[in-house]
Amino acid sequence: MKRNFLLSVVLTLVMVVAIPLAIAEISDESKPDSKQPAADKKESKAEKSDIEHLKYGDVVKRILFDESANNSPQGPHALRCYDIFIDFDSGRTYPGPDRNEASKFDSFEEWLRIKRIDAQAAPGRMYQGFMGYEMLVLPTKNWVWDYLGKVHSSEEDSPEHQKHFYEFQMDELKKGRPGSHVPIRAKGVLPETFLFRTREGSIGILQVTGFNVEHMQNSIYHKKSVEFRYKVVERLEYKD
Repeated sequence: MKRNFLLSVVLTLVMVVAIPLAIAEISDESKPDSKQPAADKKESKAEKSDIEHLKYGDVVKRILFDESANNSPQGPHALRCYDIFIDFDSGRTYPGPDRNEASKFDSFEEWLRIKRIDAQAAPGRMYQGFMGYEMLVLPTKNWVWDYLGKVHSSEEDSPEHQKHFYEFQMDELKKGRPGSHVPIRAKGVLPETFLFRTREGSIGILQVTGFNVEHMQNSIYHKKSVEFRYKVVERLEYKD
């Protein structure tokens, strides 16, 4: 009955790990599903006013595709065995849906929205990071992780440049449109840092901090864990 949903899940997982994905720019932000709790439908204050200052919550550290945490009898290479999805607001992580769970939803996108999933680990060579869903993501500089409107020590940027760069990116987070599928690539020197806004309007900052050792077997590039940390804004202060 839900075979189309299951096929969508499988194709999406395969594309994220191994196949280039066409990035679709959506013209309007997706509305939360009607089955979501009322809290999911909150409008982001970032849409209404210029951000003067961000107050972040606690730093959350996670590992997705963590083979050391696998206790499933299905084997170490079954996607269902690993937590590969994350909701940045709650910090909850999820494996891919099994057949029973998939049968409850009409599409893979509906499952993502009901679960409030923001991103999926994509540790293969193509992306080496994450695939974000209905998010706006901006690559940024590592000093932004600790920047809260005060000058941060940086060899590459002056205090004046830091201020302008920070304000420009906050403005982009407010005005930019999310993508339906957004690659978050960390192919340079780690850590790599990204600012993001989720479909529910939450603003946060993400750092990809490491991967486990990659390996090839029978010409197949096998997955590896993605280590990262992030923090989400818990309070916004605005100019009058």
